[in-house]
Amino acid sequence: MPRPSSTTPPCSTSSTAAASIVAVLGMAQCDASGNINVSRFSGRLVGCGGFIDISQRSKKVVFVGTFAAGGLRVAVEEGRLAIVQEGRHPKFVTVIDEITFSGRVAAAEEREILYVTERCVFRLGEQGLELAEVAPGIDIERDILARLPFPLAVGQIRPMDPAIFRPAPMGLRAQLLDIRIEDRISYNADTNTVFLNYAGMHVRTEDDLGRIKDAVDQTLQPLGRRVHSIVNYDSFVADPDILDRRADLVKYVEEKYYLSVSRYSTSGFLRLKLGAELRKRRLSSHVFGDAPGGSASPRNDVTAPSRAGAAEPAHASRRVGQALHLHEGDRRPPAGRRAGRYAPRARW
Repeated sequence: MPRPSSTTPPCSTSSTAAASIVAVLGMAQCDASGNINVSRFSGRLVGCGGFIDISQRSKKVVFVGTFAAGGLRVAVEEGRLAIVQEGRHPKFVTVIDEITFSGRVAAAEEREILYVTERCVFRLGEQGLELAEVAPGIDIERDILARLPFPLAVGQIRPMDPAIFRPAPMGLRAQLLDIRIEDRISYNADTNTVFLNYAGMHVRTEDDLGRIKDAVDQTLQPLGRRVHSIVNYDSFVADPDILDRRADLVKYVEEKYYLSVSRYSTSGFLRLKLGAELRKRRLSSHVFGDAPGGSASPRNDVTAPSRAGAAEPAHASRRVGQALHLHEGDRRPPAGRRAGRYAPRARW
C-alpha cells in the first residue's frame, strides 16, 4: 500500500495562499485511481514542497509528463507521432510509492483532473483514469493499453490537437487569454440589466458577429421584456471590412431588446468612431470614457434617449462602473494602469 505524504516533511499549507483556477504540475508515478506520487522513490524521501498546497487549492489540475522515463525517444513526421524507443521506467504503475495527490478525493470533489503525456491524455473519472485523447500516429492497443499494468476505461476518444505536432505556431496566446462569448453576457434580474463585457474582443468575420447575435438572443429573448444594458467596449476591435455590419448588429440588439444603454471605453478613438456609426443609425450614441467608479466629468454628465422614450439617467457612468466592477468575466487592471492593456480577448 502506498503511504500518504503526510509522513513527509511539512509542506506549504498556508491558509492565506490564494486558490487558483488551473494548476499545471509534473508527475513521477500515477496509478489506476489517478493518485500521483512526486515525493518518495525507492524508499528515498524527496518531499512534496508546495505540491500539495497548489494541487488541493486549484479547481482544475493538469499533470504533465512522459508516458515513461529513461531513454524514451519519439519522432514527429508529417504531423504524426512515432515511438522510436520506449522508456525503461514506466510512470503508470500498479502501486505508487507514496500518495502526494489523491485521485479518489479529487473524484469525490468532482474536480477536473487531466494527465497529459506525449502520446495520450487521460482524465479522472468516477472510477479512476479514463483515456480521453490520443496523438495522431499512436496505436491505442500497442502504444497505450499494452503498456499499462492495470485495466483502463476507454470511452469516446478524440484525437489530440493536430497543431501540437506541426511546426506552425499554435496561437496559444489568443487561446489562453480568450473568454467565451457566452461568458461575456450576464443578466441581473433585480435591476433588469444585462451586462455585455466586450473588453479586448477582436471581431474579424461575419461568423463572429453571428455568434455574438446568437448569444445575445439566447440570453434576452426568453425574458420576454426589454432590459437596461451596460456594455464594456474597452480595447474592442472590429476589422474595417465588417464595421458596418457590426453597427447594424448593435442597431438590431438595441431596437429589439433595450430600454436604455450605457457604453464605456477608455479609447478616445473608439468612442468617436463608434459614436459616429451609432449616430448614423439614430441610436444612443454616447460612449462613456471616465474610469470606473470615478466621478463623471461634464462631458459624461449627459442624457441619451432610451427605447422607451425616457431620458437616460445623468449618472449612467455610475452604472457603467458598477458593471465593470461586478461582471464576473471582467479583469480589473492594477491601479493607475490603462485597463485595455490587461483586457482578455474573445474566444469563439
